[in-house]
Amino acid sequence: MALRITFQRFYQLAAIRRHVCSITSTQHKVSSKRSERQIPEGAGCPLCQNGLDRFGYRDVLLLRQFLTPEGYLMGRRITGICPKMQRRIAKAIRRSRQMGLLPNFQTPENKKDS
Repeated sequence: MALRITFQRFYQLAAIRRHVCSITSTQHKVSSKRSERQIPEGAGCPLCQNGLDRFGYRDVLLLRQFLTPEGYLMGRRITGICPKMQRRIAKAIRRSRQMGLLPNFQTPENKKDS
């Protein structure tokens, strides 16, 4: 039973990863208008759609999908998650950083440290 839940959780995470990567991989021209969004209007929150409303600071695989390579939290316009989940993800990331599960910030690989 526990193994089945683990596989189900894995496939849910994979679905969210595909959704976030498909949104961030396409290069959209960002205009100065706030009304234009980078995600389709009918897409909805990928976390709510896949039933991943129970997560915490220990779900590092899920939380890393909403971070930039430098370690900053991606915005809602990029990821497409609802405001409630954005707040919960931000809180979980802060807790995870305090516990040492996620790094605070990383320097990009191509920049040299002086």
